Amino acid sequence: MAACKLEQSEHMKKCPKDRVRSSKAAYKHPTGRPHGGSVSASRSHARKNSAGTDSPSESLTSKVTDAPSEARICDAESQQLVSGAVSDAEDNESRYQSPSVQKAGRRKRGRPRRARSMGRYPWKSCTIAYLDAVKPYYGERTLKTVERGLKIIGEAFGELHKAGRASTTNPKSMTGKDVEALLDWMKKRKTNRGIGLKGATQSNYIGYLTNLLRWVDNPVTDRMKMAQHVHFPQKVSPEIKVLSEVTARQLVDSLETMPGWEGRLARTMISVYLSSGLRCSELRRARLQDVNTESWQILVVHPKGINRWATESVAPILPPGRQPLLDFLTERREYLEERGFTECEPLFPFVSVGGKLGYWSEGMWGQVKAKAQKHSGISFNIRQLRATFGQICKDRGASIESVSRALRHRTTKTTELYYTRIRTDHAFRDLENAFSDFDSAKNL
Repeated sequence: MAACKLEQSEHMKKCPKDRVRSSKAAYKHPTGRPHGGSVSASRSHARKNSAGTDSPSESLTSKVTDAPSEARICDAESQQLVSGAVSDAEDNESRYQSPSVQKAGRRKRGRPRRARSMGRYPWKSCTIAYLDAVKPYYGERTLKTVERGLKIIGEAFGELHKAGRASTTNPKSMTGKDVEALLDWMKKRKTNRGIGLKGATQSNYIGYLTNLLRWVDNPVTDRMKMAQHVHFPQKVSPEIKVLSEVTARQLVDSLETMPGWEGRLARTMISVYLSSGLRCSELRRARLQDVNTESWQILVVHPKGINRWATESVAPILPPGRQPLLDFLTERREYLEERGFTECEPLFPFVSVGGKLGYWSEGMWGQVKAKAQKHSGISFNIRQLRATFGQICKDRGASIESVSRALRHRTTKTTELYYTRIRTDHAFRDLENAFSDFDSAKNL
């Protein structure tokens, strides 16, 4: 008996259908309906019970004819059990899914949700979205400047809110009191120069804040500007810092003793900057074909505001920078031949450690300028050289219109505001010359 049971259990493990049949045979439905059978099968079973017992011949015939049908029923029962097990597994799996996944495809009921909040740091979230929205309309440097300014303003509002002087750090909810608290903070902030930010810096910060508030549909600063008693900081004409003509000449002469390729590069770049008024990137990204040594003009292919409001233009190369540029072209050819290059596009080529040829990066270009400053002992910056060009031209008698044209400004207002102005002693001298023929005895 034990051997038979063991053989039967081994057979059940190998034949799952027989195992299903045995489990079904052991289970008896309370209503007498076969478990797992169809509704029609249960109804036929009920009709047989109500009709009474059949004759031996009929029962024998039915047993013979029902054998295949019983096999089909067992197969259907096993398939139904497998499908039921799969559905149970799916139910168990859906039980561990997130509510958002379970509710996918369902129709939401109740009132619609309000707009999501901006999180724990609303100022940061808002500025990130704002900078991403205005990115197509600003240059890379301008965008970084605006980002840095908004970051400082956000830190200021955080301090003010923590101290109870600002009601919120959310740009959508800011009021006039919050803006007044920021103005007071800018006036009392400690800097390296003393107490309070510069008027131009305060004006820039208010401009950044106004644009951000307009973007979030908060016109609080615009309403404040319409009030007569409110006065926001205004930009003051900055002092133009330039090198004198004597100092500029000393700077160029001192670079004659600077050794190496960087010395030749520094000497040429300083001379061309002082003789053309080019911006830093305009000369750094210049091509060899842009220089015309017959008309002594250089084509500016990458001006400020390219592809937005500026187009290609030309700049002059005045006599002080012509000979240094000619000398550099000869040295440039020799430098490339020593490294196995015949010719290249950049006017000032840069050869990397790996032997690749290209343009100078902004950082490497700045390092050459720093080495030139250290070698000469004269402190300067490249933008200051642009203003020095304009001031030297003005001191030598050139009109402000001519200087503005050489600097490629739209109007002379920009030239006079940031680059070139008539010196006080020159202005007084011109006034004296205007009254040189004045006879005091005759006119009095």
